[in-house]
Amino acid sequence: MSFSKEVKDELSKQISLPRHCQLAELAAIIYFNGMIIKDFSGNYQIKVQTENESVARKYFTLLIKAFNIYTDIREKENIAKNRTGSFFIDIIDQKQCT
Repeated sequence: MSFSKEVKDELSKQISLPRHCQLAELAAIIYFNGMIIKDFSGNYQIKVQTENESVARKYFTLLIKAFNIYTDIREKENIAKNRTGSFFIDIIDQKQCT
């Protein structure tokens, strides 16, 4: 296991209780693994893509704890040999969905 994966796995097990710490972790995950886009109809979306399952799980958990947002995680298998899959977490404007 690589050092980077070990560090990510260890950090994913730590959930901070203060909301400002949860927001800082969410911002870091989005900064390094995500993007915020505005679609053609003016709705904003947050998209996060990672190959590390523990990062995807941590992001999902932080969304629930900090904002009470429930979303789906999609996993895409990588066809290339000896490559891990990718996890995709998309958040769309909840007001637009109802």
